[in-house]
Amino acid sequence: MKSALKFFFILVVFCFVLGCQSEQEKKESFFNKANNYYAQKEYKKAEIELKNAIKIDPKFIQANYLLAETMVKLGKFKRCFWYVFQSCPIRSRQQ
Repeated sequence: MKSALKFFFILVVFCFVLGCQSEQEKKESFFNKANNYYAQKEYKKAEIELKNAIKIDPKFIQANYLLAETMVKLGKFKRCFWYVFQSCPIRSRQQ
């Protein structure tokens, strides 16, 4: 019973902390995790984190570019081109 109560308390605190983060902080957190996964060659995990960052900010150039590189590492070449296109700074300024 005590361990269940501790787990519940930790879960509540964790949810509260995540809920208090700004969109910018969440985006940066996802991106930083992705960078770490990419450096460790855990490309599938990096892909997930990068997609989470891009959901928050579709014009996040660095995340789109790193996701394109990740897609190459995963052999997902067709999808790679979309993220390369999204990472182009000229396109970002035009929108």
